[in-house]
Amino acid sequence: MTTPGNLLTLFERRTASEDPVTGKEHMWIRPLFESRVDSALLALISDFFLGAHLKTRGGTSLDNTFRVINLVKTDWMMMVTQLSSFTRGAVHGHTHIFSEEGILLATSSQTGLLPRMT
Repeated sequence: MTTPGNLLTLFERRTASEDPVTGKEHMWIRPLFESRVDSALLALISDFFLGAHLKTRGGTSLDNTFRVINLVKTDWMMMVTQLSSFTRGAVHGHTHIFSEEGILLATSSQTGLLPRMT
């Protein structure tokens, strides 16, 4: 669920597939504002990896290693996220971001704190 006015409301997102057992998600994403595909936009959307699994939604990013591979014009980007571990209150995973044509734009690895369950 997205809180009105938060950063996620600036993007259109469509989940193509998700598998909670393996922790893998394929999601199409595009900005709802005028933007070119650059390192800032790719870094921003790579940080959305915490939404890739129900257990991680509302979590807090701890660190992120981010690498730009290619910068090409594309409207939609495919984020392929694989969550590797849920342990001791933390989650670790990686994301690859592709253009509509399948060109690898960026890759990232990230650790985050899982949200507290009340």
